[in-house]
Amino acid sequence: MADTRKSKPEPPKTLSFEQIKLCNMLADPEERVMTKSDIAKKIGVTRRTIYNWLEREDVWAYRDALIDYYTDGEYGTAWKSLIKSVKKGNVTAIKLYFELKQRYVPPHQVTELKMQDATANINIVTNIPRPKEESKEDTDEED
Repeated sequence: MADTRKSKPEPPKTLSFEQIKLCNMLADPEERVMTKSDIAKKIGVTRRTIYNWLEREDVWAYRDALIDYYTDGEYGTAWKSLIKSVKKGNVTAIKLYFELKQRYVPPHQVTELKMQDATANINIVTNIPRPKEESKEDTDEED
């Protein structure tokens, strides 16, 4: 069976060692709580330099690629946690499970929308039980 895991993204050639270090720090949830001053001190640059780097698209693109790489590896953990909550009877987890499996549609939601030429066919779930209205005769008898 072939290995389907993604390899860690390569940093752009436009980034320096310190900028790559910044991207890794920004992608790490434990280090994201650090202030810009703390990050600057740890990297060995000024706070103003950090802000200048954060204006660069290549810094953000590499940081985003790192976040995707690290979070994609946690799908299994998140799914196992959801299933564990479902087994315990957590109603919110059960609802989320069915939504993710595309097996749940709220009664008020539009279930089908088809665009054909200039017309749209919309089917709305209408079989929601409604309380029976009292007739006028029922209220007169109680007087």
